[in-house]
Amino acid sequence: NVQKEAELLASLQHPNIASIHGVEHNNQDHAIILEYVDGQTLDEHMKQRPFPLKEALRLASSICHALEAAHSKGIVHRDLKPGNIKINSRNEIKVLDFGLSTLITDLHGFPLATASDNESPREEESSSLLSQTALIMGTLPYLSPEQARGRPLDQRSDIWSFGCVLFEMLTGKCLFQGHDPVETLSNTLKA
Repeated sequence: NVQKEAELLASLQHPNIASIHGVEHNNQDHAIILEYVDGQTLDEHMKQRPFPLKEALRLASSICHALEAAHSKGIVHRDLKPGNIKINSRNEIKVLDFGLSTLITDLHGFPLATASDNESPREEESSSLLSQTALIMGTLPYLSPEQARGRPLDQRSDIWSFGCVLFEMLTGKCLFQGHDPVETLSNTLKA
C-alpha cells in the first residue's frame, strides 16, 4: 500500500534523509512528494574526481547516521548508491529515494518487530513480503549478495551497499561493476 509506505517513510525525520511531504493519487497512479534537495549527487561529484579521505569520512558518517535512523524504524533502503545520495548547498548529505525500501524481514520473510511495534504481522502482509523478497530490486553494482539472490533482507544489506559506496567515494571506481549485468551479479556473488 503506497499510503502506508509513505506514512512509514514520512516518519523518518532526520537531517540526512530527504523528507516526504505528501502522497498524490490519480486513479491507479501514486506519487510521493519529496523534499527538493539542491546540489550534486555523489555520482555527479565522482565523475569529476574521488573525494579526499577526510571529506569522504565526514560524508560517510552522515550516510551512516541516516541509515541508522532508517534501520531503527525497521526500514531497509535497498537501493543505496551514489546516485541516491546528494550533497546539498550547505555541504550536508541527504539520502534520497527510499522508493525500494522495505521493512526489515527475518529469515522467513516476516517483518522484524521494531521498538514501537510488538504486533505480529498479518498473514496477507507476510505473504506479500515473501513474494516481494524473491525479486531482485536495486542497482546491480551495489546489491548485497542476499539481495542479488532475492533473499529476505535486513540492515546488513544496506551496510554492504554503504561499503560499495564508500569504496567508490575513495577510489572513483565501482567495486563490483562488470561488462554486463550477468558479470556484475557474478562479481557480487563471488565476493
